[in-house]
Amino acid sequence: MPGGDTRQPSYGDRLMESQQLPQDYRANVPRSGDTMSRIAGGENPSYFGTPSRIFDEHKQSLVKGKRDFVHVLLKRNKTFVTVTDVRGNRKTGASAGCLEDRKGRSRLSKYATEATAEHVGRAARKMGLKSMVMKVKGTVFFNKKKKVILSFREGFRGERVREQSPVVFIHDVTQLPHNGCRLPKQRLV
Repeated sequence: MPGGDTRQPSYGDRLMESQQLPQDYRANVPRSGDTMSRIAGGENPSYFGTPSRIFDEHKQSLVKGKRDFVHVLLKRNKTFVTVTDVRGNRKTGASAGCLEDRKGRSRLSKYATEATAEHVGRAARKMGLKSMVMKVKGTVFFNKKKKVILSFREGFRGERVREQSPVVFIHDVTQLPHNGCRLPKQRLV
């Protein structure tokens, strides 16, 4: 066949051509072999030409495969802050009871939760952690969650105010019922 391929396109070829996106939408989608590294770095490829960035603000502080988790459990009378690695192995953690200056009734105060988070933030800085995902769990008001997050960041930074925050992503993992079980009867006081 010196004049080129004169084969008629089969039904399967036409079907695949009809399923492909138009050329202008595919112009900016990366076609090289580093697509997986971009996805692992926080970039999700979109087929409409614009990759959506999840962690664009903290791109410099991300170390691939070295992201740690900060689990914050807030209850009405106690607070637990734990730092783990990706596999769930505990690196450091604290509660209001393990602080030296917080004993007795003072463990239940509003300040105790902030002091606990700040203490764990300082410990995480000493360990040399760079980027963390914070998972907050608890049915308390958002103001208390916000204060814990900010005090952890403050404890991590210390006097270095200009340094970027180590918290890459904040995820509220509080389990909420879709009106499941009936609540217990209220006590008459």
